[in-house]
Amino acid sequence: MLYSRFCVTFGDMKQTSPPRWISLGRYVLFFCALGTLQAQTQTKWKGGDGDWGTAGNWNSALPTGSYYTDFQWDELDDDITVNVSGSQTASDMRLARSQTLTLEMANDSTLTFSGGSSRYSRIGQSTTTGFVAGTGPAALTLRGPESGNVATVTFTTPLWIQGGWSETLPIGSSLTVTGAKLEVTASSLAVGFSSATNVYGRLEITEGAKITATQVDIGTTNTSNTYNASYNKATVRAGSTLITDTLNIGAKHQQRSNQVEVTGADAFLSAKTVSIGDSASTSTNLGGHSLTISNGGQFKANGTTAIQIYSFDSNGGDNDGRNKIVIESAGTFSSANTIVNRGLLALKEGGVLNGRNAADDTAKAISITTTNGARFEAAGSGLESTVSATINSGGTLAVGDGAGGSAPQILSLGSTVTFNEGAILELNLFETGMDSIDFLAGATLSGTGIKLNILGEPTSSGTWQVFTGQTAGISETITFDLTGLDPVWDTSLFNQDDGWKLTATVVPEPSTLAMLLGAGAIFCFHGRRLARRRAKG
Repeated sequence: MLYSRFCVTFGDMKQTSPPRWISLGRYVLFFCALGTLQAQTQTKWKGGDGDWGTAGNWNSALPTGSYYTDFQWDELDDDITVNVSGSQTASDMRLARSQTLTLEMANDSTLTFSGGSSRYSRIGQSTTTGFVAGTGPAALTLRGPESGNVATVTFTTPLWIQGGWSETLPIGSSLTVTGAKLEVTASSLAVGFSSATNVYGRLEITEGAKITATQVDIGTTNTSNTYNASYNKATVRAGSTLITDTLNIGAKHQQRSNQVEVTGADAFLSAKTVSIGDSASTSTNLGGHSLTISNGGQFKANGTTAIQIYSFDSNGGDNDGRNKIVIESAGTFSSANTIVNRGLLALKEGGVLNGRNAADDTAKAISITTTNGARFEAAGSGLESTVSATINSGGTLAVGDGAGGSAPQILSLGSTVTFNEGAILELNLFETGMDSIDFLAGATLSGTGIKLNILGEPTSSGTWQVFTGQTAGISETITFDLTGLDPVWDTSLFNQDDGWKLTATVVPEPSTLAMLLGAGAIFCFHGRRLARRRAKG
């Protein structure tokens, strides 16, 4: 049947093609080329394609330790899938630039990268003896089963996602871990690690997968090259988990805008120690590092070491802004640790910030310290009574999102806030009202020399109430420094007895006043003319 099919095809071609010997020659060349293509494809199977357990898919035998038969390829533009079943081992994973690998983990399968002296698994390796590196990113996907029994992947030595390699070529390598029944363990995990520039590396944990690592670094380097290990990001998506003892985000010099995001229902991140920004070299750390919890995501700090949000270098304006923790609407940030805020801690309306014991998840009192130049922005009712806040001189407690928004916001306060002298309370003013603090049962507010900062100017005269609710929680000895307010404000009612009100009397601008007088004159003139006409009639 196959022979006759080829004959028919050949016969059809004879009627409209050049002489038969030319067509026959084309077929010979085609089948020779096909054989060559198949041979090339086979050589690309050096790293394995199809079934991990088939020795024929490897150079000589299953990968159990040889440097050149581990996951390394000397061909570029590979897009390889390996099915892993049973219990398998390899010494390490070294995926060169431009190479793509997917490991399909079967139910109950185990894969261990056993490591050894100076053996590290790397995604996005540059040129190294044994294989040739390309110019694009590398991509590794670890895909586990969605149901059934758990599959596991273990890296006994560090796993590095080496990101991109230049500001002008911002393409980063990536690791995707996916599958509800996949668990990955690493001694340490770094996104954007190298002794050279490493930017735009990506880690994504999704579809219920879980990673456990002793230490996680988002952006880290051992050198002081400009901008290296910047713009790297790790994302924990709905139902997925990342657990670590130590989380460092941009915790080395010459870095900017490394990020961790925990987003989606039951996305979960747990850490004992958290550092955002660089503790030792603030003069060379260019800011913008962030941890964001949103849309049902949860973060839990369960250690005893304070969470550190470090400052950044102003550097003449060449920076990416404050290092920060942002708790978005429907995000929950629970901590057994204190928080030292030298940058920005932002609690958005609908977010939750609370103190919780690590062992039994019961309520625990914790404190937030906001230092000189730092900001604590808070709105909504998510600042729970377990959290107390201290605002040091030069630090700011801002009601709302700090950007002004489009409408007044309320901070419902059920805990203790203490202002040291020179600290700042910041409120936004709108045509429809002013940001305010509503005192719940148990709330206290104290301090001396608190600077009141009102953002925005009243466009019409009126009275605004700054503190509402159970204002008996405001200390009798509290004092405010109001010298910085616009003279338009009358502060005579800004006290406990008169309801903590600010009154503004707005006098129109001369041009506006002239317009109003002109409009009044015209109105009077037309009124008189109308009266005369009626009298004559």
